Amino acid sequence: HPWPESVNVTVTDKGVVSLHKLLNTLLCNKGRKYYVENDVAYSGFWKGNVQDSSAFMDSSSLTSLGFPVFTGDASGDQAGLFWGSERHIKRFETADSTPNKSSNFRELSTTVVGLEKWANKWRNKRVLYRSDNTTTVSIINRQGTMANDLILVSQAINHFCDKYNIDLASVHISGVINVLADKLSRFLRHQD
Repeated sequence: HPWPESVNVTVTDKGVVSLHKLLNTLLCNKGRKYYVENDVAYSGFWKGNVQDSSAFMDSSSLTSLGFPVFTGDASGDQAGLFWGSERHIKRFETADSTPNKSSNFRELSTTVVGLEKWANKWRNKRVLYRSDNTTTVSIINRQGTMANDLILVSQAINHFCDKYNIDLASVHISGVINVLADKLSRFLRHQD
């Protein structure tokens, strides 16, 4: 059957709100740079196809193409990250810790913690973030999400990228080899 010239559709108020959220998510990154997938120098890089080994990126905090690499992980109440010789730990507020927020929220928020700490050093650069959380990797690479509890975190990441002109991508690192970031996220300081 051919489609008619016009179709009447009834959309509920909730549906209208969802459509507005989708539109805002799609348009919020209009200033961000997008790169051609078949660009020879960066072939597939922003789709998570990094040729460098985790050991190489751990030791250098760079890709072989010279892009900065930072790595993070989150526990139930803390974020742990490293970039080069720098280590960073941030305790989450009670409202953002287990059981009040999801592990996806904390894992994605860990990216924001890293950007808060180091974005000024990565101005006008491509940067790779490694996470053992596939939701975080996906949201960063898609530059947005429709998950209500993650939208504001995703927008904060986009804000830092826009402010510092950072072209951010993410790649999954197996939790088994994400040892340093995992230990940092669980590190407890004993006070006298």
